[in-house]
Amino acid sequence: MDKGAPQAASETTALPDISPRNDAVALEWSVHLLKRRPKAALAAGVSLAAVWIVGTLLFRNALLALIPTLALFGSLTEYYLPTRYTLTKMGARSKCGWMVLEMPWTDVRHAYLASDGVKLSPLRLKNSRFERMRGVMLRFDGNSEQVIDTVRALRAAASEEPL
Repeated sequence: MDKGAPQAASETTALPDISPRNDAVALEWSVHLLKRRPKAALAAGVSLAAVWIVGTLLFRNALLALIPTLALFGSLTEYYLPTRYTLTKMGARSKCGWMVLEMPWTDVRHAYLASDGVKLSPLRLKNSRFERMRGVMLRFDGNSEQVIDTVRALRAAASEEPL
């Protein structure tokens, strides 16, 4: 490589860290779906046990049967574990167990009211088939007006800031 030749500056675009440690928290709350519907825990528990039993019979190995059982439990973590929601000036954050979903306000294309919360979506099309899998769902815990007002205020403030 020629030492005299100018080198291009290396630019990387990193997503902003919107975790509560880097920004003032505007609103924070927790929702535990198990406490809302404790009877459904029985059905989920029976399903987990059935998957483990069937897996043990099919694989003839109790440890190997834990793989599909843990996969099912992973899909039920939002039900079994509490979800902590944090709204900051930079964005929205949802943390449930080991899963963390974060979305800066600048990435929110639209927000809409659902029966149990507010859905923040990064997609341009409102009725996209990917809508359920993308974005952050902010579930209410008796604080619907407070969540809606805070989301509106923080989105408005983010859109007014210069880039």
